[in-house]
Amino acid sequence: MNRLADISRLAANYWQARPQAGFRSRAGLEKHQARTLDRFKQQTLTRSPFYRPLTHAPLHEFPVMTKSLMLAEFDRINTASISLAAAFDLAERAEATRNFSPMLGDVSVGLSTGTSGRRSVFLASRAERMCWAGMMLGRMLPGELFGRHRIAFLLRANNALYESVSGRGRIAFQFFDLKEKLATLHSKITAFAPSILIAPAQVLRELALLEDGTGTLTPQRIISVAETLFEDDRAIIETVFARPVEQIYQATEGFLGYTCSAGRLHLNERFLHVERDWVDPGKTRYCPIITDFSRETQPIVRYRLDDVLADDPRPCACGNPERVIARIEGRADDILLFPRDTGGPVGQLMPDFVARAVTGARSRGKQHTDVDDFRVVQTGSDALTIRLAADNFASACDAVRQAMVDLFEAHALILPDLTFHHMEPADFMAKRRRVQRLAAGAP
Repeated sequence: MNRLADISRLAANYWQARPQAGFRSRAGLEKHQARTLDRFKQQTLTRSPFYRPLTHAPLHEFPVMTKSLMLAEFDRINTASISLAAAFDLAERAEATRNFSPMLGDVSVGLSTGTSGRRSVFLASRAERMCWAGMMLGRMLPGELFGRHRIAFLLRANNALYESVSGRGRIAFQFFDLKEKLATLHSKITAFAPSILIAPAQVLRELALLEDGTGTLTPQRIISVAETLFEDDRAIIETVFARPVEQIYQATEGFLGYTCSAGRLHLNERFLHVERDWVDPGKTRYCPIITDFSRETQPIVRYRLDDVLADDPRPCACGNPERVIARIEGRADDILLFPRDTGGPVGQLMPDFVARAVTGARSRGKQHTDVDDFRVVQTGSDALTIRLAADNFASACDAVRQAMVDLFEAHALILPDLTFHHMEPADFMAKRRRVQRLAAGAP
């Protein structure tokens, strides 16, 4: 009976997630969201002690959820009577032992990477895992469910959620643990011969560098997950593998976005309601506030993410009315803050501006391509530490220094003290933050 229920849930979400089942207009999509929200309130939120008193209120009257509030109210928010202590205990033991199979009943437990300091926990029941698998397959394999696929998933931790896509018909799924050395993983992945390769952007880049010229790894699709995909990474990956890099925007809080057939990144609005909290005066960038209709065990309602998304208002050639984002730029708490040279309010530098300045730095009037990797950290209102990986370190420092001078002048900001260091070796178990503002970095 469970097997039939699993297949039914997976199939239903697969067919709904396919582009062919999409909405023809924004108005049609919003009507669907309103109907789904009403059902979500009555079927899910009435089972949450935290949300039950609010189920008759309009969505805008629900509190905006943050990580700290979610953790503080975790025991009352979830509908499975699971305590935060029990969830953390199970998830931390799983990461320590690298055995991700134990669950709390039929509920899988996972941890976020803790990029912002404190780690959060997420829950998914068996039914939710099947729904997620169907949704993911519908977005990844539209019209190809009955083909043969070998999916290699490289992540910092496994979870029963990810294993949900394994063993469905002709689909073979294998998790590769980033705790292992990448050279060892490269050999294992090559032996697995994936048709679909899914990994964080920095890992895909390093695999491409290991693979360059060998031709041993030949995935038909390459999908970047879990961190920002920078354009220099994209160029290397696409050049080596001769395939476009797609994206799945997946966070602890849910499956948030995906690349469409036209190569643009859509929000997953059939299954989400997304409010935009603008972070710049021109309303071109925002932090999303999401309500996920598919989350039942741990409801996600008006959860404000710290991700900065660059809006792309142009209609998409694929015909999908779900919102398009130009790129995921980084985190809101990594927007650099510096005093203006004219006085007045503190000025902002978006992480994307800084990253583009470094990767586009010019030396002696020519395009500078010597920077292989970098990290820019604001450590104070007048201090910026820049780490570079480059064949010619001195030349790269000169070029990036000039790029910073130009960038700060263009934004009328006071240039801070610039300190340069060699880049440290990559740690694939940590989410990459190329541009970061430490807590002490705010003026």
